[in-house]
Amino acid sequence: MRLVYMFALILPCINAKCYLGEIEVVVNGKVKCEIDTSYAVMPRYDGCLVHQTLLKVGEHMYQHNKKYECRSIDDGRDIELVTTVTKNADCIDHKHGEVWFEKDTFKYLCADFGEVQAVACVSQDGTEIPAGKQKKVGNAVVHCRLYNNGTIVMEALQNPKSYKCQWEDKTISNGEEIIIKNMFVGICRDYGFIEYIGCYVENFSAPLKFNRFYENARDVYYCGKIANQYFLKHYDSEKIMRMYSQKYKRLV
Repeated sequence: MRLVYMFALILPCINAKCYLGEIEVVVNGKVKCEIDTSYAVMPRYDGCLVHQTLLKVGEHMYQHNKKYECRSIDDGRDIELVTTVTKNADCIDHKHGEVWFEKDTFKYLCADFGEVQAVACVSQDGTEIPAGKQKKVGNAVVHCRLYNNGTIVMEALQNPKSYKCQWEDKTISNGEEIIIKNMFVGICRDYGFIEYIGCYVENFSAPLKFNRFYENARDVYYCGKIANQYFLKHYDSEKIMRMYSQKYKRLV
């Protein structure tokens, strides 16, 4: 801020020995008038700077979803810049109204006045538990705990590994594998959640990994996964070879 010196106007005072802005000093029994330096020099401010823009005292402006106001304080001896966030203000790195996820587990919203609001916890199977609430996920009751500082934590009401998984009439323990619909292989995870880990084919010693081709004797298999959808495709290898052979002949 630019500092400008303004000297006080000296005016005579009625029934006083010294002028306004002077003080009485007694020297050898005589009164002497001297300038009161605290009265003579007064700073004057032109305004506040907002991103290199001068905002005059008493005025306000809006910029980047914020209101800036330059106010006079201490009876005009100083000024201050007051910033107020507007209702449609953005959050850091996120727009107003935007929803995002952190660690694929916690859901947040950029709410009014630039406030980051914890919305929900998200379980492994995609179930949303509202912040501050609890919900049954698989065989487990999961609590999305909301703290006063706005942070959230997802926790089971008991040891997550103690839950068993249920598939139709079968019950399996944590870490145990199960064949599902004679096509897929699942494993029991924490909170009683069954995770699909691949496709099941009888002649293969291990589950087929997702999004890969596998060949066995005359057969070709494709184990696929798109989002939360799983599928297993079977092809005749001799038919495929004939198809590619005919295509190659047409090209040469």
